[in-house]
Amino acid sequence: MERKQIPARLYYYAATMLTPPEIPVFADQTVEPLFQSAQTHKLEITGPAEYIYLNVSKDPAKPFNLMIAFPVSAQKTTKPQFGFLETPPFECLCADFKGPMPKIGQAWDDLVGQVLEAGYIPGNQGREVYKDWRAFDSDENVTELQMGWVAHKRT
Repeated sequence: MERKQIPARLYYYAATMLTPPEIPVFADQTVEPLFQSAQTHKLEITGPAEYIYLNVSKDPAKPFNLMIAFPVSAQKTTKPQFGFLETPPFECLCADFKGPMPKIGQAWDDLVGQVLEAGYIPGNQGREVYKDWRAFDSDENVTELQMGWVAHKRT
């Protein structure tokens, strides 16, 4: 686990409220149109796709907010199909996960355990940065898991 500060960023994004089992369907319906729209509007994409999770619960039936986003260099004045989102710097604890998406839940559980063991109090935001995406079931995918935190207990 590594502690890191992600700088403020501008994203081109799509958002929805859903439950964890619904993520693959939303992603399948959203990632390619979002990317194509960015290309159509001549947006300069500056990094890999990111999933930004807000208010995720341990209850898999409870909906939460998900944004699928591409970092971009600037907002264009055209009226694109999707929206722009500016985020402040994001202080997080992170770890790389290498493997297929069906195993990413366990990787998140492992990171949460490390975060809590190290005395951090998690925030309400997590992110996945798809550093090397091959396919949903690929063992070669590399995804950086980022967990926000609000405080660190001192002993």
